[in-house]
Amino acid sequence: MSVIRFHEFELDLGAYELHRDGRGVKLERMPLDLLIQLIHKQGDLLNRDEIVAQIWGPRRLRRV
Repeated sequence: MSVIRFHEFELDLGAYELHRDGRGVKLERMPLDLLIQLIHKQGDLLNRDEIVAQIWGPRRLRRV
């Protein structure tokens, strides 16, 4: 899989791990999923529905 580098960080998508200066950074699943989503958007805005669908699945979407 691919490795994404930004500043002193390295995100290994295949291993699902984040490293800073070569040391592992402990992140729970949801924050890591959000980070991956933000990186894939490359500066574009994410709306709430995109975030919810990606992290919790499309069944969690509901309009209030």
